[in-house]
Amino acid sequence: MPFARDRNRPNFSHSILKIERYGYFGNVFKILFLNRSFFSVTRNFQKEEFYLFGKKFFSRNLSSCFSQYSLLNILFSRLNEELIEQSSKIQTLTNNNSLSSTNRKRILLLTDHLAQVGGAETRICKTAELLEQLKLVPIILAQHNSFAQSHKYTSLTLDLRDPHLPSILSRWIEKGKIHGIEIHVKNPRVIYDLPLFAWSKKITIGAVFHNVFPITDRLRQQLTHCHYLLSSQIKIVPNVVVVRNWTDNFPIVWKYRQQKTALLISRLSKDKSLHFSRFVDFCRTNNFKIRIASEHPEKPWQTGFIRSLNLSPEEFIGPISTLSYLENHSDEFLFVAGVGQIPLEASSLGFPVAVMSSKKKAEFPEPLIFLDNQNVEFLNQWNFVINECPSQELEANSKEFLDSVNNDKISAKFFVKEKIQKIREPGELIKIYKNYFVDSTTTC
Repeated sequence: MPFARDRNRPNFSHSILKIERYGYFGNVFKILFLNRSFFSVTRNFQKEEFYLFGKKFFSRNLSSCFSQYSLLNILFSRLNEELIEQSSKIQTLTNNNSLSSTNRKRILLLTDHLAQVGGAETRICKTAELLEQLKLVPIILAQHNSFAQSHKYTSLTLDLRDPHLPSILSRWIEKGKIHGIEIHVKNPRVIYDLPLFAWSKKITIGAVFHNVFPITDRLRQQLTHCHYLLSSQIKIVPNVVVVRNWTDNFPIVWKYRQQKTALLISRLSKDKSLHFSRFVDFCRTNNFKIRIASEHPEKPWQTGFIRSLNLSPEEFIGPISTLSYLENHSDEFLFVAGVGQIPLEASSLGFPVAVMSSKKKAEFPEPLIFLDNQNVEFLNQWNFVINECPSQELEANSKEFLDSVNNDKISAKFFVKEKIQKIREPGELIKIYKNYFVDSTTTC
């Protein structure tokens, strides 16, 4: 699978000083000066070694925490294998009314962490749902899983920092417990340590990118062993099929009832702080009540940041399951704000939706852009995120939205459910899964 330069791929330009991070073992960290190794760290099962200009100057025993990761995985091992065995056995009634068990192909959806909310988390659950529809067995494996919706599927726990992780997964493959692995990549670190070349001879390997990050030569080599590459956002490497998140065709639940409250759905993280501050400014300028669906501020920087915005605890409603919450509170909010998965889900229920800007005010003065029939296809190409996209192609429309509110009738241009349903569907993904998992007579 060749990796030529692609004009749609993010260009991480070369600089005088470059930092590269790899897996947990082997070469784990490198600082390049003028493309020459200046400082690097390697790690094996016994030691960590430190190099300056290619010469070792210090070593130390491997931290005891890695032994603890291995011990944890030993404790998880028996339960994990029992859950795998149970997952594919479904009981059906035969013609003589006796019960018969059927074995189905098991597909492991591997990721690092599943948070309480998030677009990647939702995508993994939608993938599991799609695999089930294709009569396959999805199994979710994560180091930590707080996403409640995923618990209806078989869910396994392993610490991905365990040096014996490749051996554990290889054993499952050798025993025929796993017929395919789809790696959901939020952080590429774990990919470096997996024996993808060996696995690719026995089962199907796929990767789905949920974030944008630099592609090192080592990572590029690993990806050549994948049978398919997907992205939920943009074309981070060539030969990637972009299949953005989708949602089901829900009935419209929102109606204009002169609501005066706006809802921001977002994680309370440093990279989302600009969304919070610009949302708060917009609402206060236009006399809207504020509600924020995120984790409650607990860390020192979170409490300090919230205090700086003069937000009260009552304005936080905690993490939510977007679709079910909005279905049950459709009459409370004038519009829903967010990025990524949030505009997709809220608009599918008929809500007016604002995409928050991730650009600084000097770059892009508008704090947000309301989805409308003119901009929805453009913003869809950028996964409903205003950051890397050419913002000069976006026309400010918040004043038009506010004018329609003041006239007690929201313009029809701000309802984009039908357009989104047409441009966001998993047809290409279904073809890929059928090709590699359903129609294939072999495991890879």
